[in-house]
Amino acid sequence: MAAKSNNGILKLAKVMDSRMKRQSETPLSLDFGLVKKNGSLITNTFQKAIAKEDYTVLDGFEHEGKDTRVLVAWVEDDAVVIGKLAES
Repeated sequence: MAAKSNNGILKLAKVMDSRMKRQSETPLSLDFGLVKKNGSLITNTFQKAIAKEDYTVLDGFEHEGKDTRVLVAWVEDDAVVIGKLAES
């Protein structure tokens, strides 16, 4: 009976390993967004406000207290503001 249990565990481990590898192969996704006056972030692909405590910014990004267009990288489910877009 112990050998059958081990085979089942090994099969489960292989399936989980395969799925985790596929998940980690997902490419980095870039997106445009808007950091609002209050610091919340709204991106083109996620139209709900993300509180400033719930996203990350690269070192050097300073929010100036006004609506600011930004480039955002999605790392798994985390939004990371890469930088400010030049005003046109």
